[in-house]
Amino acid sequence: MQNLNEMQSEAQPLVTASVRLNANLQKRLMRVHRLIYLILLIAGAAMVIAYIPLDVLAAEEIVAQSDWYNILLWLGALMFAVGLVCTLMLRSGVKRADTGLVNEYSFYADHFSIRTTRGTECVAVANFQYSDCAKIRENREFFLLYQNRANVFPVEKIPLSQEERARLRELLRLPQKNK
Repeated sequence: MQNLNEMQSEAQPLVTASVRLNANLQKRLMRVHRLIYLILLIAGAAMVIAYIPLDVLAAEEIVAQSDWYNILLWLGALMFAVGLVCTLMLRSGVKRADTGLVNEYSFYADHFSIRTTRGTECVAVANFQYSDCAKIRENREFFLLYQNRANVFPVEKIPLSQEERARLRELLRLPQKNK
């Protein structure tokens, strides 16, 4: 049986963090996606534009006729359309991201809790075992706790001290950074 001091020390979180869920956070999380969609847009447009002179040259019999020109046109149009639709969807998602919500994370030895607030009102509280996460990643800006393939809980690293970052890496079973 645990004594009172041990129980009280377990009740205190080992690391706490707070993240404002807004458009800026959404943009930072989706930076790579935006780049991929931009590449699709540019490559698709280039392929469609390249089709025009090739088709003219083929009609003038300067270059040989080929079915590849039609493939170039359709593939380029498809890439452009996918890039455009994804970019527009991403932008609308970023606009909807300004909800005024704040996630307050508390990390304990065996679990973490998330308390979501809007202003001073508590909207939701959830507790998770670390093993409940589908995956846990770290990048330059965030610790990313994936609930599943689509939902992620971002924990910003900037407001955390070096000691808190090291402790959080230990709790999340991530490799320690040497600095």
